[in-house]
Amino acid sequence: MAECPRCAFTEMNERDSGLGFPIDECPECGGRWYDLSELEKVSKDPEKFRKAQEGGLKRTRPSERDCPRCRRKLVNGGLISELLRVDCCETCRGIWLDKNEIALVDKLLQSV
Repeated sequence: MAECPRCAFTEMNERDSGLGFPIDECPECGGRWYDLSELEKVSKDPEKFRKAQEGGLKRTRPSERDCPRCRRKLVNGGLISELLRVDCCETCRGIWLDKNEIALVDKLLQSV
């Protein structure tokens, strides 16, 4: 199991995505770690998500959080829009979303 990037020393639990693969979720803060391509699959419009992400994160800066997979420092940047700041691993390409931010992903996709 991997540790939550937000809550020190808290192991994440695997949660069923309902799409045939597990998603790691922190039992303390409710944040979720999405491995490469999982976030695209759970979005309501995967094709629109893929197109919106072609340019990568917007206005990146170093994050103080560590990747739960490879333990490297994450990068913080705007996902789809600068309005939604997320942490991403440049090595394994996973993305950390705080609790309920997945709803913001789908809301922002409607305006793209």
